[in-house]
Amino acid sequence: MAKEIVRYFAARDVLITFAWIPSHVEITGNENADIVAKQGSILLPTPHLKVPMKDVQNCLKSELFKHRQMEWDLIPRTNKLRSIRNTITPWTTSLQENRKEQVALSRLRLGHTKITHGFLLDRSPAPICQNCNLQITVSYLLYQNIRQKYSLSTSLEQILSDNPDKILSLMKFLKSSHFLLKI
Repeated sequence: MAKEIVRYFAARDVLITFAWIPSHVEITGNENADIVAKQGSILLPTPHLKVPMKDVQNCLKSELFKHRQMEWDLIPRTNKLRSIRNTITPWTTSLQENRKEQVALSRLRLGHTKITHGFLLDRSPAPICQNCNLQITVSYLLYQNIRQKYSLSTSLEQILSDNPDKILSLMKFLKSSHFLLKI
């Protein structure tokens, strides 16, 4: 039936564009249908089919994303950014109302702020908490303050997640504690 349709339009010099849609992935019956369809395309090749550039671009983007995600998954969870992010999809909460908030959020997610790493530029000792004698890091800064004041999760991944409500609480904390200008 499909061969007849292709022959009909080919005989009338009509341009037909076929686009592969990956909807049969991991569905046994549909995968069998895909195999048969591929065999059919070998038996009756269609030499002059043009694939729209947008389909090619979408396919390439998808494959590139999969490749980059596999590379990301290989990075150890001890990596600062990897420890708070499981996927390479863009952060939807990265754009904040003002530039200071946007920069602060990015620095916190990267694990490098003026408070925690400014000593490297000053060539001074790393900042130490006067109460517990531990080095001040982003996780220390947020755990010690945000948990208690805003009842947020104890997980850095949750505090810095892509959840707009959590980011709003984080920004409230940063403003009220005057850390926003120090980050």
